[in-house]
Amino acid sequence: MKNQKQLPFLLLLSVLVITLSCKKDNLDDELPNPDALIVQQLVGSWEMISFTSTVNRIKVFPNDVSIESQSEVIGEDIDYNVMFTSTSFEGEGSYSVTINNESNGFSSTLTDSYVDVFREANFTVENGVITVSGSFYELDIEGLPATTETQEMDVNLSNNGNTLTIYDEALVERYVNGVISTSTSISTSVWAKQ
Repeated sequence: MKNQKQLPFLLLLSVLVITLSCKKDNLDDELPNPDALIVQQLVGSWEMISFTSTVNRIKVFPNDVSIESQSEVIGEDIDYNVMFTSTSFEGEGSYSVTINNESNGFSSTLTDSYVDVFREANFTVENGVITVSGSFYELDIEGLPATTETQEMDVNLSNNGNTLTIYDEALVERYVNGVISTSTSISTSVWAKQ
């Protein structure tokens, strides 16, 4: 008799457990892929709002003399846009940069302009990191590119997906006429969705 009173309770409990476990499986199926969400938010036109970079360089000459320098780069007069599709981008426009150099105790400042810049490349997103088979922008320091042809960049989408911040680190090594030049750059660019 006691078992008969517990039977409806056990049936109800069984139905509840089955329902909740099925509902959990459905929730797992509905969770979006975070990388796909990033790509979805990237698609469209973006305007560069700001750009900064710190570039550290070392040149080693054949006689083992080395010169170290550091440059702080600030983007100015920026009129540069990037259009993303789900797998590629095109960037075009112009901008200037002010480069504050410090080398062996000497300081200098110069301005460099980039006009009619056009960039295009494919990209992928994996684990929240964008890998670009090219670069978003053009930047040279002392005649050497400060960007590489394949870059991995951390991205942050904020302001309901309307602000994109790209954090980029690049290592560029060159060997020219017996001089080994190595530069490392850490750059941040901020973009507004159009």
